[in-house]
Amino acid sequence: MKSLFIALGFLTRIPSPYSNATYTEKEMASSLACFPLVGLIAGCLVAAIDALATKFLGTMVASGVDLAAFFLITGGLHLDGLMDTADGLLSGKERERALEIMKDSRVGALGASIASLVLILKFALLASFPEGMRLAVLALFPAIGRWAMVPAITFFPYARKKGLGKSFWSFSTKKEFFVATALISALAIILLGERGLCSLAVAGGGTFLVAKRISRTLGGLTGDTYGAINEIAEILALMIMATRLQ
Repeated sequence: MKSLFIALGFLTRIPSPYSNATYTEKEMASSLACFPLVGLIAGCLVAAIDALATKFLGTMVASGVDLAAFFLITGGLHLDGLMDTADGLLSGKERERALEIMKDSRVGALGASIASLVLILKFALLASFPEGMRLAVLALFPAIGRWAMVPAITFFPYARKKGLGKSFWSFSTKKEFFVATALISALAIILLGERGLCSLAVAGGGTFLVAKRISRTLGGLTGDTYGAINEIAEILALMIMATRLQ
């Protein structure tokens, strides 16, 4: 339970007993196993909001409300990582300069453009789901996104000498990966069956390739790239979930 609260406090703005506490790097690494559950919790909260919004405003407007709700719940943590990653990797600069750009708190044109495209695509995908499927989708896709960060942290080196992301990486083990994978696999089957498993497989495979490419470029991953991997995994999962619904 402590690991869940630690993960909840780090990945969301949802209050928990450990939101303002200090904990060891080993405790932080142990919380990786609970990342899919945090995504599920955030998704279920948004699903409840969506149920009301869809009833009174329709699916199109409700999809916009969903994105706003996710932003408020997470504080835009992963979207910020995506923007920083895009600014650094798409700058065309050498490794050290790219890492400096990613560390800069200011958002460049590349990062803002990528974030805008991702939000537009998420909105279009969410708006495509029929009412009977929306709740399961909203519960599952953020869980897949948070799960995708676990293999990225577990199987790839860390690019910086220090950083918040390194606290998770330093003591991460395959145990957290296997527990998180078992959890997300069960959730995928329960919520969307075969379609859920296909979404998980595509998101996992796609983000693994992305992580491998980033690692080659930067000599490892960073906290920002973990956020980018979450966003990419969510997009890939939503695309497979939305396939041939029309």
